[in-house]
Amino acid sequence: MRAIVLAHGGAAEAVARHMPNWKAAFSLIHLISPVDDYLEGSFPMGQSERWGMGCLERLSFAMAMAGWDDEACVMEYDTLVLKKFHEVPADSLVCSVVYSSSNPKFTAKTFGHSPWVAKGEVWRRLLMAGGNTELGVPDRWLGLAAETGGINLMTFRGAFSCDGEWTEDVRGRARQAVDDGAPAVHGVKTAEDFAALGV
Repeated sequence: MRAIVLAHGGAAEAVARHMPNWKAAFSLIHLISPVDDYLEGSFPMGQSERWGMGCLERLSFAMAMAGWDDEACVMEYDTLVLKKFHEVPADSLVCSVVYSSSNPKFTAKTFGHSPWVAKGEVWRRLLMAGGNTELGVPDRWLGLAAETGGINLMTFRGAFSCDGEWTEDVRGRARQAVDDGAPAVHGVKTAEDFAALGV
């Protein structure tokens, strides 16, 4: 399975730290980064921003690449994959954690965190599903595409995600998830966070 990783130049150390993990889990890895925060060896795409059209441009490009494969993974640079992903269900987008949302700023009722794995045909359907931009927030936009496209958004059982600051409590919960056999951990940005997982 191929992985397409959304990254940026400022995350070069994390990417280098995580690369052996990704190489063990995937047969091929592609990196995408912003033009103005370029990561060596990546596809340059869009402008650097936490949320916005540049983010959606990179995600759309990753989804288009994923659509060429039987199955593919799109993920953010702060994601570790601890088990090889096997065949995913048809008509499904599988991710680390699925959240419900009642935030009136967003249309999507559910959204999921990195990594996202689906069959190529599903990636193509997601890309064509349409909908609004969800304020340029990639996981919300992908959640809306799943809703609009009739794609089931589901989780890898036991996966862990924390997109905020990793406190000692978060590191402890992440380590427990790894010890319990988590297939993926999302949010691993620093060397301290990585070391806490014991992988």
